Amino acid sequence: MESTFPPEGWQTSVKDGRTQYLCNPPQCQSTELVLVDDLPIAGLSEKLIRSGAVKSDTIAKLDRYVAKARKGTYQAEPAIPVISEDYSGFRHKATLNEDGNVVFLEGQSIVQGSGGIIVLSFAHDQTIAEQNLNTYLSNTTIKRPQ
Repeated sequence: MESTFPPEGWQTSVKDGRTQYLCNPPQCQSTELVLVDDLPIAGLSEKLIRSGAVKSDTIAKLDRYVAKARKGTYQAEPAIPVISEDYSGFRHKATLNEDGNVVFLEGQSIVQGSGGIIVLSFAHDQTIAEQNLNTYLSNTTIKRPQ
């Protein structure tokens, strides 16, 4: 996977395999964050997604556990399956309520074989969170490993 993200003015840091792209005011209206991290999966993950054995309701169960652990401050919409020639995964959308501030999350899991990554975009505006995720994905080449 190769990416030309981030846009000019964003700060990039890499630690323990996690890449963080951060944009603060005045470059951005408010703090915006895009995270790229390993997705802890194994086995036949992609095959199970492609066959429909792992569906949106499976992801919804995980989201309910997160919401419970966060005492209701996390609310997720149903995940949308994404299947392409080079990967499978899900599109994610959620809100986090932190100290009275709403943070919007847009995400994309990218699963190839028995491994994967997740790309998460956080912003105080849902449109911006979605735009940043889409910008990352449109500036990233994802090819199946040979």
